Amino acid sequence: AAGTQGYYIRLPGGTKALLVEGDLNINTKASGWFDQEIINIKPEHVSEVVVHHPDGANVRLSRNAGKDDFVLADIPGGKEVQSSYTLNRIGDILERVRADDVKSADKVKFPDQVTTATIKTFDGMTAVITSAVIDKDNWSRFSFEFQPPPATAEEKPAPAAEKTSESGTDTTSTGSTSASGGEKTTAVEKSAKTGRDSK
Repeated sequence: AAGTQGYYIRLPGGTKALLVEGDLNINTKASGWFDQEIINIKPEHVSEVVVHHPDGANVRLSRNAGKDDFVLADIPGGKEVQSSYTLNRIGDILERVRADDVKSADKVKFPDQVTTATIKTFDGMTAVITSAVIDKDNWSRFSFEFQPPPATAEEKPAPAAEKTSESGTDTTSTGSTSASGGEKTTAVEKSAKTGRDSK
């Protein structure tokens, strides 16, 4: 029809061109093909953050519960924290993290001088973020591992139960079986050019 925008397309290997209607708005950037919000972990889930700077300086903050304030470790003598609000903002480190570009981890070469942040959550997840400026862009490599937290007193196996038969004592133990050989982890690693949503 007059005034209708169309496109000519041809199937691979075909010889005929077809006139079709529609909007073929194909994004040429990688960010147009994936959800840019790659991580969103609420601050109350974060229990510990340790930051290692290229100059060797380390910063460690931790807390015992999601509603508690973060406590800064190794405060020099005579110094004190000026603002608990500033410390608690570190809990936002994994909230609404966005990527402007993404590549497989083995496709990005990180320099020797990097900043590393290790974040632990109360439910057993550990995230490691390695960051550096590469070709004037901020790139971060993300890796995740999960190890279930230790069982609480309520979750520990029940003690062995004993039952007596005519031939003697037959002991039957109950409880759960755990795998040996170290921790059971699920790991994922990706590299992304990152940004943050404004709140």
